[in-house]
Amino acid sequence: MSILRIGAVTALGAAIAVGAHGAYDVNQHSGNVHGIDEAPYFTVGMEKRSWQELSASGKLVLGIVGATLTDTPESSAPLMPQPNTPENNSAQATGGTGEKNCGSWLKHPEAAEKLRNSLAATVKSSVLDPRLAPGAAVVAGCGENQIVSVGFGSTRYEGGKPIDPGVTKYDLSSLSKPFTAAAIVRAVEAGKLQLDDPVGRFIPEYGVGNKATVTMRQLLGHRAGLKDVRYASIIGSSPNPQAVQKKVLSQPLKETPGKTYAYSNVGFSVAWAVGGKAVGGSLEGVITQNIFQPLGMKNSTYHPQADCAPTSSDYNQKEELNCVQQDSLARGLGGASGHAGVFSTAEDAGKFAAMLANRGTYKGQVLLNAPSVAALTTASTDKKSYALGFRTNANRSYSSIMSPQTFGHTGHNGVIMMVDPETDMWAVLLTNSTFEQAPPDDKKNRAYAAVCDTVGRAFLELSP
Repeated sequence: MSILRIGAVTALGAAIAVGAHGAYDVNQHSGNVHGIDEAPYFTVGMEKRSWQELSASGKLVLGIVGATLTDTPESSAPLMPQPNTPENNSAQATGGTGEKNCGSWLKHPEAAEKLRNSLAATVKSSVLDPRLAPGAAVVAGCGENQIVSVGFGSTRYEGGKPIDPGVTKYDLSSLSKPFTAAAIVRAVEAGKLQLDDPVGRFIPEYGVGNKATVTMRQLLGHRAGLKDVRYASIIGSSPNPQAVQKKVLSQPLKETPGKTYAYSNVGFSVAWAVGGKAVGGSLEGVITQNIFQPLGMKNSTYHPQADCAPTSSDYNQKEELNCVQQDSLARGLGGASGHAGVFSTAEDAGKFAAMLANRGTYKGQVLLNAPSVAALTTASTDKKSYALGFRTNANRSYSSIMSPQTFGHTGHNGVIMMVDPETDMWAVLLTNSTFEQAPPDDKKNRAYAAVCDTVGRAFLELSP
């Protein structure tokens, strides 16, 4: 296949429009393209643009037929999602379906038992013995296949219930961000918004001043210029979700949008509000109907009623939180927010990981197209540890054995999900490490690395 390069753009045969503000799939928005000279206009987002307008603004139209695109606005941003079709999730588009990497696990069931025993030793030494948490649930797999599912300890140090990886619900805290990002990209695939459009078209608070240029890509990549502040200054003394959201949207920028990386929970709360406006409802509904339900994540929700591993407030460790979010901003926003809020079991979270490992497809269902998964999980060049709603292993922060392309996320409560696209292996570790304590990050990081290394090592040992 021939490759056409124009500046920072590489196209492998697609009808696309490319510019300083991102890449757009012409076929997705105009329905039909007859060639550069024949098309009187096409649509970018919701707006009709002529070829002359695009030329004047620095955009280019490539009248080529058929595949994917890489573009680099701002921080080497990955491609824009293409229409959600089975063709876009073919083995050719994804670089493989996982069958080659995962077949050995199906042929050697004894390897799964060996991995289970290794994980038991790992969790004992990194979670239970150092009292990081009273219990843990671990699920690991390859591609669509769950290989190991096991629970250790209990939900409390005294008098708790045994951990069941298919029943015990954990507060995912910031591991909720990948669900938010996936829902927003589904909205992009549906033509509801574009990652590089100013979000001020959806929320008036971002339509003026220095906020007018903020994009969804910047919000998901923690590059919108927002920095977190003490939640108490946002929530106030008697919060209600509407008042808290208004305060979130009014938070001032601290930096020029797109200039620097600064991890921001507030930024993801803004993205949640923008996404809701774009879809004409709530992203909670999008996530429930288009992610939880088709994946069979029956025990995943923003509003759990029972079977939760308790946590404790950061402000008062004697204050037990049971089936409510440990994150006070998420609680102030009603439980469902872009930065935190999801409760899930390890087996449910594993299904989400399996879908990502299989490039957006799970059990024959296309939840995200393969280019969308690549767009979400490819690290930026200047901040290699973060992509769009996902952390990466580019600097080997999470595993010395899994590849640098490994992606996923962690959460304040001692949770992690990591997917290695090189091997199609994935791992989920869920704990309630904030129960009756506030363990330091390095203690949690050691547990994350130990579990991910154990899973990565198991793949290497099984490989021919």
